Amino acid sequence: MRTEKQVFRRFNIPAMMIFFFLFLFSVGLLVPHPAFADTNQGTVKMKQMDTKQLRAAIADAPRIDWSSSNTGVCVMLNQSGLIQAVGGGSCTITAVGGGKTLRWTIKVTPLQLKQTSLTLMPRREGAALKLNNKTAQRDAYWHSNHPRIASVSSSGYVTPHEPGKAVIKVTWNNITLSCTVHVLTNTEANLRKFRTPKRNRKRTVIAGSTLLDYWSTASDDFRSTRIINNAIAGSTFANWQVWCKSLITDYKPKAVVISLGTEDIGDGTGMTAEQCAANMQGLIESIRAKSKKTKIFFVS
Repeated sequence: MRTEKQVFRRFNIPAMMIFFFLFLFSVGLLVPHPAFADTNQGTVKMKQMDTKQLRAAIADAPRIDWSSSNTGVCVMLNQSGLIQAVGGGSCTITAVGGGKTLRWTIKVTPLQLKQTSLTLMPRREGAALKLNNKTAQRDAYWHSNHPRIASVSSSGYVTPHEPGKAVIKVTWNNITLSCTVHVLTNTEANLRKFRTPKRNRKRTVIAGSTLLDYWSTASDDFRSTRIINNAIAGSTFANWQVWCKSLITDYKPKAVVISLGTEDIGDGTGMTAEQCAANMQGLIESIRAKSKKTKIFFVS
């Protein structure tokens, strides 16, 4: 027969553990649990047309009534706390139930175009219009009222074509925004003002007349280097003698590509081939004097 001491050794420790867990369980039943903490109030930041599920932690409430202080900013999509931001600004969402009131401050950032005005040059680099909402940027519909002046891609990239004004509109979820695009005439003053030397240094400068001015794919064709196309349609050799500094050497270019037609080189004065060659050589030497390491290419 087992002795009392043996039985104690066999059963006493497990019995104590069982007794301990039963004690904890009974205490848990006797001590009331706290209700869900009402800490889900505060400030909620949203973007226009976003939705968000709010949760009202009110225990033992048979019903919770939800409301918005400004339905022009935020509306209730249902009576379970699902809200939608419909306009920019602030509003208060209130949940009432079980004798308690919870409030949230909703701050909505309206859908916006980061640029509402663009100034571009004909046949030069365009610009990407951006919305402040990634979903809207991906799904929006873009349209130009004058695509011959400035066209826009399905992703919002604007390409300038000829001088004039165009309005680019973008629509998403019945919200329409617009950007005014001014396409300027290619003049020495406009090129220098909107394509400043300080911001475009160490590029390949394209200079010359009509042939290069209408080279609309130049940026794509020079994939391995960044360019600045300062060519002006109808310009002459005499013009470039004056513009050499403002449109070429002030940019401190890595390389220069020059092209002038036969009439442009001769300025329509009937110069001989030798005179034209001498004048072009003089222009190249003027560039070289200011930019000794610059590579110069003449396209005929």
